[in-house]
Amino acid sequence: MLFRVPLPHVMGNVRLQRLAGYVIVRYQSAFTLAWDGASAVYIKMSPEFLGWTKGLCGNNNADPQDDLMTSYGKLTDDVAEFVHSWQELLPNHPPGPTTSSLPRPPCLQQNPGTMQGVYERCEALLRPPFDVCHAYVSPLPFAASCTSDLCQSGSDEATWCRALAEYARACAQAGRPLQGWRTQLWQCTVHCKEKDFTYNECIACCPASCQSRTSCVDSEIACVDGCYCPNAECSVTGDIHFTTFDGRRYTFPATCQYILAKSRSSGTFTVTLQNAPCGLNQDGACVQSVSVILHQDPRRQVTLTQAGDVLLFDQYKITPPYTDDAFEIRRLSSVFLRVRTNVGVRVLYDREGLRLYLQVDQRWVEDTVGLCGTFNGNTQDDFLYVPLPRNRKAKGRRVLCGKVSRDTTRKCLLWAPAVPHVQP
Repeated sequence: MLFRVPLPHVMGNVRLQRLAGYVIVRYQSAFTLAWDGASAVYIKMSPEFLGWTKGLCGNNNADPQDDLMTSYGKLTDDVAEFVHSWQELLPNHPPGPTTSSLPRPPCLQQNPGTMQGVYERCEALLRPPFDVCHAYVSPLPFAASCTSDLCQSGSDEATWCRALAEYARACAQAGRPLQGWRTQLWQCTVHCKEKDFTYNECIACCPASCQSRTSCVDSEIACVDGCYCPNAECSVTGDIHFTTFDGRRYTFPATCQYILAKSRSSGTFTVTLQNAPCGLNQDGACVQSVSVILHQDPRRQVTLTQAGDVLLFDQYKITPPYTDDAFEIRRLSSVFLRVRTNVGVRVLYDREGLRLYLQVDQRWVEDTVGLCGTFNGNTQDDFLYVPLPRNRKAKGRRVLCGKVSRDTTRKCLLWAPAVPHVQP
């Protein structure tokens, strides 16, 4: 019996939820399945199932040469025989066609003029903007699938866009999301139904709505395409536990000064974090201060310290509330201090509870770098950084990260120096 259930929903060891335009199904730690509701299904198996699967998805043994194994144990090159062997016979339903009665391939039924148009449309996968992914995912099998689909559908726009989207999804799964390809092909532009949502080629985490401040839904699949809310919050809690704008979590308990977030394309804002030793044995790390600098101008700088001070220009102590043309500083409670800027950046700091939250609005989508990540819905590229030299010279003297020589006050500004450099 079939029945509708609201999402998210849990049935025993099975959890169902929605992420962007996908329905996500998880079964314990065995697998995660994603269905776009129309033409695409993806399944990710846990490593312990290597070599233990059968069916149309193959046997999951890292050898593509033996994937066409029939249900009766025969290795074949005949795709029709392979697919038919895995057909499920439903109760009270007649069996499907046998291999000998399968219809002719749809492209054999088209005239040369129609086929020329089909080829031209599917050859879009061989040109920009898709060519940047060719070295990672071959476009040829996707072009062949595109040709077959268009022959069967009559070359409608929706089918063509779905065929192109399948290649873009494969590129995203390979770590090369083709951001913006739909805007270059206007027929494939996606308009999000949800208020304030925006479309992205690679989402790994997404809140239910832009009003929700709850934790986002994580698919455990590298990334899926769809609409997501571009409002974002990054947090630093406890012994320097980070959660990036896109939801990636990591711990980096080092004592130095770091760039928490900054504009990637301009100097409009920079938020820095100063960590210091703490704990009974001084073996932990805590937030000592956080600074917000606008337009790379020291006269547009606010610093909040663990001692409870609020400093302008890193030297003048003020008492909140305070407002000028760039900042609004208030105590929201006995716990939190808030700094709100005129560029869509907000900081909430709880010095006693060791909690720091950085919020940025939609104008900074895909335009942040630093310890808070890249704010594009994709956790896979959150460790993007532009490495600064560990050793830099200042007025002829050497400055080391975490250690400043006695005769200079320059600080070492790094972000995540221990993580790999991942290209966007």
